[in-house]
Amino acid sequence: KSRPETNVLIAGARPHPSILALAEKRVKIRGWVEDIRHAYADGRIFVAPLFAGSGQQNKILEALALGRPCLTTPLVNNAIHAEVGQEIELADNPASFSQKILELLVNPSKRHSLGKAGRSFVEKQYSWRDSVQKLEAWMQEKMPTSRKESP
Repeated sequence: KSRPETNVLIAGARPHPSILALAEKRVKIRGWVEDIRHAYADGRIFVAPLFAGSGQQNKILEALALGRPCLTTPLVNNAIHAEVGQEIELADNPASFSQKILELLVNPSKRHSLGKAGRSFVEKQYSWRDSVQKLEAWMQEKMPTSRKESP
């Protein structure tokens, strides 16, 4: 209500009918998109009010990697461990989500610094090289000695 010029984009594989019912001039529902990066890039803030489910941290990591400032729940951040207020913002109810969204919308420098720090966080904590090295080390540890020597 305080920012009637603001648009909202909701993207996700199978939006519930209650979500589809929210569609209007300022609320766009995309549903499944081939490349979710385009949806992330269309917004100034990535908001993920996720209170249940698994694999949700991947959505946040993708948005952070693209330099998009992110607002999510403590549940999601418990899986990725970003620094609150520096690399990510958290909320746990509709009122706190609204407050944080408004703060980010009116403060471009905060959006910029949060997005930049979030991207740096992903680069440092979730690089492909480090992940592959951890996987290779784990596999070598778990494989029988006879299999380690074969090509």
